[in-house]
Amino acid sequence: FCYTALIWASIKGSLKVVEELLKHQKIDVIIKNIDGYTALIYASYKGYIKIVKELLISDDIILNLKDKDGYTALIWASYNGHLDIVKELLKRDDIDLNIKDNDDKDFFDHLKNNQKEVIIIKEFPEQYQKYLIGKKASKYNI
Repeated sequence: FCYTALIWASIKGSLKVVEELLKHQKIDVIIKNIDGYTALIYASYKGYIKIVKELLISDDIILNLKDKDGYTALIWASYNGHLDIVKELLKRDDIDLNIKDNDDKDFFDHLKNNQKEVIIIKEFPEQYQKYLIGKKASKYNI
């Protein structure tokens, strides 16, 4: 099943364990389990903002990895309404807003499903506000 210590710590919300594991140079922060989940995807799914922030410090982290359903950390955070994590992920230059899951939905579609898009769009960094308003304005009446 490929549940590494880092993945288990991220599932369980064990910040101290994650911090200790990340001190090791050979820790693999992008390894996936059988379903394609990484430690970052689990932390984003569960809403563990402190763990997400710790994982984002790693130079080896890849934000746009997908699980078996095509969900990224950003899509899972959006799907579950974890706005603090969505905002944290959007601070990164290497985030890809155009990734869609296997049902052809992007992260903003999932925010819409959670009725969070109007709240969060005002809190996005300016470059994303323009992008989202332009891309989604007609679809979501923003």
